[in-house]
Amino acid sequence: MAVIVAVLASACEAGDRGAPVPSVPTAAAFLDERHGWIGAADGIWYTDDGGRKWTHQFPSQEAVIRLGFVDPQNGWALTQSSAALRTQNGGADWITLDVPGASLRAVDLVSPAHAVATDGNGLLVSRDGGKTWDRSRPPLPLADLDFVSEEEGWAAGEGQVWHTRDGGETWSAQLTLPEPDRWLGDTFVRFPSETSGWVLFCLGQGAAYQETYLLYGTTDGGRTWTPRLVGGWPWPFEAEAPEAPQGPGGYPVAFDARADTAWVAVYSPAAGHLEVVRVTLGGAPPVSSDKIPIEDPRKPTVGISFVDTETGWLVMSDSHQKKTAILRSDDGGTSWTSTIDNPR
Repeated sequence: MAVIVAVLASACEAGDRGAPVPSVPTAAAFLDERHGWIGAADGIWYTDDGGRKWTHQFPSQEAVIRLGFVDPQNGWALTQSSAALRTQNGGADWITLDVPGASLRAVDLVSPAHAVATDGNGLLVSRDGGKTWDRSRPPLPLADLDFVSEEEGWAAGEGQVWHTRDGGETWSAQLTLPEPDRWLGDTFVRFPSETSGWVLFCLGQGAAYQETYLLYGTTDGGRTWTPRLVGGWPWPFEAEAPEAPQGPGGYPVAFDARADTAWVAVYSPAAGHLEVVRVTLGGAPPVSSDKIPIEDPRKPTVGISFVDTETGWLVMSDSHQKKTAILRSDDGGTSWTSTIDNPR
């Protein structure tokens, strides 16, 4: 644990003693072991050496809180005010997209030309790289989405998972949680393939530094869903809690999935640490990472990005922006070390 504490103390100051680094990282998107982007309080940063050195590609006056890349040239990002950004040259240039509707909650770039997004009121579709958008019906309360092709995708929100085979023109419900209208916290859905997928629901109502959350997985394209992880708290519903391995108590703050593996980052203000839980579709027991101390009564900002089942990055910043880190794992998220070349 002492090693990780030193990493947290040094990562935010590394730029003062050498090459600049993202001072307050808020999101991460890596394509392979060398190339990746980080959203930060001051814009978007890029690395081509696995995170040891960084280039400030897009200066911004507000934080970039989500981003993703479909290939080395084409990517998207969301700012704290829900402005959507687009690049077609690897981040050298970013443009602001004119997307209709209220504040965007999620964007998915399916191909360089085809993008989907949601503002919590159904699906928005662009077929020209984000220049123009059409709204599909019905107006479902989507919070997150993931498309594996222009026609097939999944979306989730307010305790439900939906599936489409026609680009979002029609949707069918695949999974509904108990009292679905109460599940108003963060929702994440990821489909690494057409058959294997994950969805994480958070209730959004916490007490005693705990939040109800459920992680489900599917191996048949969503025809059946199996609970894979439940938070360690008193179950708040009359319906029985699903039988699944118990995860750490606290607040889920980030999620990612690759192949048959998912990672849930959970922060416990009471314990003062963040831990990453690795879960597999094969039913193996969940594995918790080293505990990363933060010691903040508020939720930290966390981003996580894996390029395969072993290699991933974790970025975090506490609510005071005093403890920040850019960490890498090469063992599936069990242990994390700093990527910065010039520690304090």
